[in-house]
Formats: sequence, structure tokens, C-alpha cells
Amino acid sequence: PEVWSLRTLRAAPIGKAFHYSNIGYKIVGLVLESILGVTSAAAIAERVLKPLDMGDTETAITQELRERTAVGYMPAYDDRPMRRACAMVPAPWTDSNSADGALSSNAEDMTKYVRMLLNRGAGPSGRILSDRGFDTLTAPVVKAAVDPHEEWYAYGLDIEGPEDIRVIGH
Repeated sequence: PEVWSLRTLRAAPIGKAFHYSNIGYKIVGLVLESILGVTSAAAIAERVLKPLDMGDTETAITQELRERTAVGYMPAYDDRPMRRACAMVPAPWTDSNSADGALSSNAEDMTKYVRMLLNRGAGPSGRILSDRGFDTLTAPVVKAAVDPHEEWYAYGLDIEGPEDIRVIGH
């Protein structure tokens, strides 16, 4: 329903404007499912987690994970802009299995993912991204904000700085 509600939305042409959108990642997940014939969770598990030996990472947020998952926090007041020193309260729990953030991981597994990024798509048992795929993943697509750091958004990654000292994040 949430994705379907966007069918009449008019948006800027690709690469002309940036606004982070969780719904956009839900759409990417649905496209993956349509192309590959498996859930986006299964595709991520098979194509990313398994080759990187990320055995403690889950592709869905479920009640079964709740006891071993860190508590999230959100601003105490949602009727005003958030300020750096605003009060925070525990965020409500949400089960999720869509492609817009349904991963649950730990520091050790995330280190494996970061190591793959540092190695331009190579993992311990081979490449999960070709050089061309890595270049596409990390190529600046649209300017993310007007700031002195020249921050750009690529395909799911923030890209900052000149190519020889590039900072990649999310």
C-alpha cells in the first residue's frame, strides 16, 4: 500500500535532486524480488551475507530478535525540530522485513561488510562486486546538501571528499 500510493507522485528527474527515502528502498526491494524471483531478504542473505561470512546478521527484524537487539531512541518531542541536546525516549519496536532497513547485525559482522567496501567489493571468499559494480555503487550521483564537504549520494552510500581521500558512509 505504501509503495502503491506513490504511483501518481511527480518527482525530480533522476540525479537532479536528493531526498533520502525509505520508501525508495522498499521499491528497490520489490524490483529485486520481481527480477530474481526470491525475497529481497533471501537475495541479500545469499549474495552478501553468506559470501562475507556474516552469520550473525539477520535480514528481518522480528520479535525473536528483540531480547538481543539494542534499544533505539527518538526525540521526546515530535512536534518541533530536533535539536542536538534534545531529550530522547525509547523508540517503539517495529517488526520489518522490507528492503528499507530490516537488517539486524553486530559489530563483528559489520566489520566484515566495511572490510569488503575497503577492498572494493572483495570478500574473504571472492568478489561480491566487480570493479565496475563497485565503481557504480560508489560513484557520486546527486549532491546531497549544500555544505563545504561536497557531500554526494551514490547508490545507498554517502560520498564525501575528493576521489583520492574519499569518505564513504551511510
